[in-house]
Amino acid sequence: MDKLQALKIFCSLAETLQFRETASRLAISPQVVSRIIAELEQSLGDSLFQRNTRQVQLSDFGRQILPNAKQIILASEQLFEQKTAVQDIAGIVRISVPDAPLMHKLLPPLLQKLQAYPNLQLDWRMEMKLVDKVGERIDLGIRMGSAPSDSSLIVKKAAQFHEKIVASPLLLSRFGMPRDLQDLAQNYPLAAFIHESFGRYWAWGWTNNIFYSRTIPTLPVITCTATYLPP
Repeated sequence: MDKLQALKIFCSLAETLQFRETASRLAISPQVVSRIIAELEQSLGDSLFQRNTRQVQLSDFGRQILPNAKQIILASEQLFEQKTAVQDIAGIVRISVPDAPLMHKLLPPLLQKLQAYPNLQLDWRMEMKLVDKVGERIDLGIRMGSAPSDSSLIVKKAAQFHEKIVASPLLLSRFGMPRDLQDLAQNYPLAAFIHESFGRYWAWGWTNNIFYSRTIPTLPVITCTATYLPP
């Protein structure tokens, strides 16, 4: 256990009194916060917090040592307080993003920002398959859709987007307007994108702000593994 880091986690939790909020602030998982606090309590020989199913509160012992913990952290920050030189920021940052048009727009401004860090290397992966986050050492992932079920991840909502269904006038003149989503999926020549991890078509997701449904094209006239087709 890094005792200084443990004290920082303790002080942050004493401020928020929420494990999830503390984890978000420190960019670690709630499980790590719980483990470090438990190890710190064992090391100090007393409980720092009183917990129940509804709330977290500082214990009497926690209130007693909090001022000293804050002073230790402040002293350490003053000791090491200095701006890291740009040339010292080096290494590889691995980012996994979906192969989508929006991601193509994110890369140019990111590369422009990286010009200030000549020793930093970007590993930019555009793919539509499941990624082994640990094995491939992914630092940051951008995903579209529902939140992942992996509780070890720190997930933040970056933005909300909407997709549109488009059709050429020629296609509409031949097939007319679809009656509903089922008619669209079963009777219209659509483009389907293949899920590289499973070999199946990606489903189209629909929502009316209440219900969420999925539609899979049944008669695609073109299939591909990329989600961007040139006009």
